[in-house]
Amino acid sequence: MRIAFCLEYPLATCGGASVLVNTLTRELRGRGCEIVLVSPDAEGTLLDAGADGGIQRHISFDSARIFRPAAKCLAFQTTEAGVGLAHFHLGGQMHGRNAGHAQPAHD
Repeated sequence: MRIAFCLEYPLATCGGASVLVNTLTRELRGRGCEIVLVSPDAEGTLLDAGADGGIQRHISFDSARIFRPAAKCLAFQTTEAGVGLAHFHLGGQMHGRNAGHAQPAHD
């Protein structure tokens, strides 16, 4: 299975979500899962952040600029990448901001 972990902050931030994603990436890779990271990380910083080759693909996404076209583009990119399950960690910037504007599109 291909799983996407989506973070609002760079993986190198080393906050709770980053630690969780690194741990899950390591454990799930050992069980045969493929990992896609969706984050605002620059490509060159992923290894420095502890990704250590466990991430097969990175999709750059800035959650601070979320709006319907960007969300549709992200949905297309994750589908194109063959993602079967996407887990989002977008609580900090999204909580209470733009209520009603970041809802999933059903087009």
